[in-house]
Amino acid sequence: MSADQEEVVARRPGRRPLLDIRGAGAYTGLGERYIRRLRADRSVPCIRIGGRLLFDPDDLDELIERHREPAIAAQGTTR
Repeated sequence: MSADQEEVVARRPGRRPLLDIRGAGAYTGLGERYIRRLRADRSVPCIRIGGRLLFDPDDLDELIERHREPAIAAQGTTR
């Protein structure tokens, strides 16, 4: 963790560190380019500090939950 990231964590007690584009892509399993597209479409909120885009892991968790599909029970089985 860099000194900048440690400073952000210190100001956000109990919260996970903010992620840059690369970190958000790794966290979600999506590509950086797709994260940029989601940001441009305003599908996921971001924090802009200077020229940097940062993402809150809680917002990324919400994005994942919005796209969750329920499991479908197999036909012909009864319970």
